[in-house]
Amino acid sequence: MKKAHEKIFSFSLLAGIVFTVLIWVFALSLIEADRQNSPYAVFLDVGQGDSALISLPQSIQILIDTGESASVLSKIEKNMPRFDRRIEYLVLTHADSDHIGAADDILQSFEVGEVIVGPSKSDTQVYKKIEALISENKIQKREVFSGDVICPIESACMDFLSPDRGGSYGSTNEQSLVFRFNFLDKKIMFTGDAEDEIQAKISNKYDSERLKSEVLKVAHHGSKAAIDEGFLGEVGPSQAIISVGANSYGHPSANIIEVLKNNTIEVLRTDQRGDIKMELW
Repeated sequence: MKKAHEKIFSFSLLAGIVFTVLIWVFALSLIEADRQNSPYAVFLDVGQGDSALISLPQSIQILIDTGESASVLSKIEKNMPRFDRRIEYLVLTHADSDHIGAADDILQSFEVGEVIVGPSKSDTQVYKKIEALISENKIQKREVFSGDVICPIESACMDFLSPDRGGSYGSTNEQSLVFRFNFLDKKIMFTGDAEDEIQAKISNKYDSERLKSEVLKVAHHGSKAAIDEGFLGEVGPSQAIISVGANSYGHPSANIIEVLKNNTIEVLRTDQRGDIKMELW
């Protein structure tokens, strides 16, 4: 009789443990499901480079630039929903290595639905490898210009403002894709490395309603020509993100920091804060 009671007790204990584990697994799955449906943007700390990840409902992931090092992979995995290995849109703003240098690692580590590029090209080995991987994996590649709009879902769009189709540009920085990302009422202005002259052209071309954004990703790591004040006034951000690392260029410029602070704009730097995450609800 004693042994029978011991068996019943052991079985009850085991059943209780299994039940508790199942409850925890169910709870974690609910948390993960909620995380996957909570939209956010993360400006990744990739050192002296640019990379930002946007996660939208319906498990839509948009990666804007990649930085230069494969270390970005662990940051993307940390910030993407668990078990999600697909990036729907890889946006490469221009062909400089500090923006596309890890794109080959991305293309080999994740399933990529579509690559969005501007007219900027390069004869570097990394650029050629990226082109080869896009071709080998039969990934759709789309070249965009000002006036083009891509909407991954009905409530989220990328509105491209520069460069102009057929325009004359003197450098890869000037050919950077500049676009406003809109999700419901949240707007983020991405500028690549397009500095003050390009920004002035944009603000002359579009009215303020087309440019107004809560967040500005400051161009070219906060270089001395990173901001046109007319453009800044039209965008009217409350926050400015500077993606920057240790460098010998003097980035970010003290003058640029002063301009932002004089306009009562909160400055957030990846070299000081690491990854910068913001909810999009």
